Amino acid sequence: MALAHALSVHTQEPTGNFTPEAMRAAVFDDPRVRMLVAEVGGKVVGYAMFHDSYDTANAARGLYLNDIIVDERVRGDGVARALMAGVVREAKRQGDVFVWWTAKPTNARALAFYMKLGAINVPAVTHAIFGPAFDALAEETDEAS
Repeated sequence: MALAHALSVHTQEPTGNFTPEAMRAAVFDDPRVRMLVAEVGGKVVGYAMFHDSYDTANAARGLYLNDIIVDERVRGDGVARALMAGVVREAKRQGDVFVWWTAKPTNARALAFYMKLGAINVPAVTHAIFGPAFDALAEETDEAS
């Protein structure tokens, strides 16, 4: 939970939403979302959260990496690389051919890390719908059915 909070603070996202109950429901009670955890000396120092994805342009299955975060005290020690390698191995194990993720353009350290991995930078504008707009659109869709 502390790492999820640190990630939200670092990326200037809302905090306080990812509670132990939310984590349990999203990760441990729902097989659609998976997580790899990194430990050093028996202490959790990082995690990568991901789920199945599909890319129509390449007609291929892969994984979408939701989060990756490593405790500041062990950044630069290879933990993030090990987590990324674990996610890619999981994709390969299930016959997938890619891992996709997004990063904020202001997160220079993450962007440099991803380039060192050999990742390509795909210019994109991401969109999301939450809250009242989400609810209104869902109701509109229900009425149109």
